[in-house]
Amino acid sequence: MIYNVVPKGYRMNAATYKKRLTLSQIACFIALQCALPICNTAFAREYFNPALLGIDGPGKELTDLSAFEDGVGQMPGTYHVDVIVNKGSVGVHDIEFVMQKDAVGNSTLQPCLSVDTLRGFGIRTDAFPGLVGQGDCANLAAIPQASAVFAFESQQLRLSIPQAAVDNHARGYVAPERLDEGINALLLNYNFTGANTEARHSDMTDSDSYYLSLRPGINIGPWRIR
Repeated sequence: MIYNVVPKGYRMNAATYKKRLTLSQIACFIALQCALPICNTAFAREYFNPALLGIDGPGKELTDLSAFEDGVGQMPGTYHVDVIVNKGSVGVHDIEFVMQKDAVGNSTLQPCLSVDTLRGFGIRTDAFPGLVGQGDCANLAAIPQASAVFAFESQQLRLSIPQAAVDNHARGYVAPERLDEGINALLLNYNFTGANTEARHSDMTDSDSYYLSLRPGINIGPWRIR
């Protein structure tokens, strides 16, 4: 039989080395976990260099792409949108949208609506003097709990206005300032009827009768002639 004789001191050194190696691995793992939060906070904000897109000629001002960096995803400008006030459409309008900061400091695309425009949407602007802002855009925050959301995918501007701040009108109501005289037109309505009578007795004859009714009309400016 062959016996492997290992010195006693060698066995102790090997056990000590193995123990130290295990402790070193644990220490490295803990240090790595502690360093991860620090690394997460060291990332810089995303930046898109417009010069790399080749969309601007030499010497021209670079395109502002900050809207895409902040997660808004759309550029400020004028959009042809369907305006919805409390789930009811008030027509399609060309609305200017500008970049504004919300309550938490994030950039959002908000509509620039004048006081007259809000009044045309059926909002009681006279009850909220704070709507008058420094520029042409009304301060919608002057109406408590009012909000505006631009749904780009459906091209809708959804305004949520408290019912107390909205004029009460019948469904389908159109404000007088939105009415026009229409177009000039010549109208002609007609009604034509006929009847055929067949005689069943020898002393009677067949007869045919027809009736035509014409109802002409003309629209010129505010005049309606019938």
